[in-house]
Amino acid sequence: MKHLICSVLFSIVFSSGPFLQAQESYLFIPAGKLAEIRRGIQSRGSHHQQAFQTMKERVEMKDLRKAYPTGMNKYETCFRAREAAMMALLSQAAERERYADMAFEACQKVLRNGDPSPSRGYGLARSILGMNIAITYNWMQDIWSPSQKAEVLKGIQRALDAWPSYSHANFGSTRGSNWVGVCRGGELVMMVAVNEQEKRSRRFEMLKSHLKQHMQNGYGDKGVSQEGSGYSGYAGQFLLPAVYAAAESGDRSLLDMARKIEWWKLVMFTRSFHPRGAGEGDTKLLQFGVDVRGPDEGWSSLIIPLVPQQQLPYYLWWYDRFTGVHFKPLQDHKGFDAHRAGTTWALLHYPSNVRPQDPTGKMEKILVDKHGYAFFRNRWRDENDIQFMSAGDSHHHSHAWDQPDNLAIRLLANKTSYIAGPGKERASQKNPTTDMYSSLLVKGRFPLSKNTGMTGKLETVEPSPMGGYTIADGGSLYRNMGVSSAKRHCFVLMAHPDTNIGLISTLDQVEGASGKTLVWQANTGAPQSNAGVEESSGTESGRPFFLLKGNNNGYVKGWVLHPADASIKAADPLKIESASQDGRIWVVMMVGTGNPPQARISGQGLNSSWNVGSVTLGYDQGQNRILRR
Repeated sequence: MKHLICSVLFSIVFSSGPFLQAQESYLFIPAGKLAEIRRGIQSRGSHHQQAFQTMKERVEMKDLRKAYPTGMNKYETCFRAREAAMMALLSQAAERERYADMAFEACQKVLRNGDPSPSRGYGLARSILGMNIAITYNWMQDIWSPSQKAEVLKGIQRALDAWPSYSHANFGSTRGSNWVGVCRGGELVMMVAVNEQEKRSRRFEMLKSHLKQHMQNGYGDKGVSQEGSGYSGYAGQFLLPAVYAAAESGDRSLLDMARKIEWWKLVMFTRSFHPRGAGEGDTKLLQFGVDVRGPDEGWSSLIIPLVPQQQLPYYLWWYDRFTGVHFKPLQDHKGFDAHRAGTTWALLHYPSNVRPQDPTGKMEKILVDKHGYAFFRNRWRDENDIQFMSAGDSHHHSHAWDQPDNLAIRLLANKTSYIAGPGKERASQKNPTTDMYSSLLVKGRFPLSKNTGMTGKLETVEPSPMGGYTIADGGSLYRNMGVSSAKRHCFVLMAHPDTNIGLISTLDQVEGASGKTLVWQANTGAPQSNAGVEESSGTESGRPFFLLKGNNNGYVKGWVLHPADASIKAADPLKIESASQDGRIWVVMMVGTGNPPQARISGQGLNSSWNVGSVTLGYDQGQNRILRR
């Protein structure tokens, strides 16, 4: 029935008069692209057909807040404008004028109720309004009447005149903040959309310079930002359109820089297939920096042109399950990067001639970014996939969101965020709680707000076919807490994808810890609201253990091999407290579903041996490594 309805719909949309033929080439839309998309829309069950249907349903909805759930009417109105403009370009005469008028009325509403000039309010908001209206203007230039074009162009030019006088602390010289990507990127797109880059050439060159610095300073080689991958997507909805617009205007230097950053790999390792909607706070991700949960802003569709051709089939496999044709639930206009009109990018950038391929077994299970982060993923199949992170956090720029991720770990599996981070919450002198950090505490603290610029490093990375091994150094952050050094080993072993079992072992080594209580801590709840996560503890083979039960019958069971007298507080946060004078805490965790296993543990201290089934772990002091024996 659904396919029958779609067939009738498309026969109406695509058979009632000629398509627009005047130029068929616009900003972000090369000649021939619209014809290619139209052919895709008529292919039953295709990405383009389903993305088009999703966007049409949203554009036709009268309730803006249901269609574009941002909670800000002006945002919702400008997103309606951009998507209605795309509908006009893709429709024949019978529908074209109606969608064009809808786009104009949305732009007019924004312009008459507070234009997108940054002098009239919040810079980030004004960039959202201005960029979307400018793209709409560019796409409608062959359809709108002269008076319609003049009215909208006047508002865009007014905003462009105002941007040079707007300033903010986050535009600081390091350019690391998402504010740079958002404001500078949005302004550049506006300029190119109305073809004023030559008229405003000095400003245009400045914008490109700032965006180059933003990419150079703000992101690691895999796209890690100190603000978190969610903020990369937030800035990216402006940054990448600016990169592409600059290239179309004749300067490919920004595009060349962007192609060196593998953002596409980062989203594959950090975004889960957890079923979700498209509203604010719905995306499930392997959180770090100040991320909690957030919408993907069209980011996953915008990245597609940056993916190398030989890797594109793997990315599209991930994309289809994250937001595309295999998205769950693919209904209620939620898929295809629906948030913030991202479906326009899904239609423009998704290739129609590349067949997706499962990356499991084709890509390594570990991704390492030079900013001091290692990400692990056992497969790309469904919401039960196991995703883990260990971090040294070697990068910091001022005037940008930051959160100390030194020795931090994160764990997402079986539709549950078992180990999360603090998001934007921060301990301070007045509020000394550290409960939201998942790291190693010294004397019960980690850290005070003044410590956030103190970095560590990921000093050792040893990939393996089934996972890998990392050693993170806590750096100046831990030295500031009164120890001479602090290091965290992470041993990761992923079983066959069909079994979906993960084994993660951490070994903390702290020098100068005498007289200082160490706490291995995991934030098992906030800010990743996990209703139904249960914590408990007990003793097994003479060692303390903890058990976390989550969604989909999933569990994380952890045994403390050393010290044997460590105490476990089974709550949120989960705490393993040790007053051992040798400054060592060794934990083994198993991630799986069903009944948690019982382990056989023998030996003492760091000479202990842990066994479940065919897997035995031990520690080799000579090699200073946790090893599978």
